[in-house]
Amino acid sequence: MNLDSTGKGKIDLPDYFKDLVDESGTTVNLTPIGKEPFLVSYDFDENNKLVVYGKSNSSVSYQVLAERDDPSFQLRKGQRN
Repeated sequence: MNLDSTGKGKIDLPDYFKDLVDESGTTVNLTPIGKEPFLVSYDFDENNKLVVYGKSNSSVSYQVLAERDDPSFQLRKGQRN
């Protein structure tokens, strides 16, 4: 993803993301792209968008990992035990 002139970028997660996963266990991996390393961080906004902060006009690769935690998954998980 490309960060704007203020060093910010937004990633739209799927609408179902919040209902499908345990958000407290979400892991976001961010890697700056380019010759110069720079600090990069993230936060979730009120609209379930992932907001990335870093160096202005730079690029970042990202990976979002989360454990599934919806009712149908919990039911199947309980049936296996």
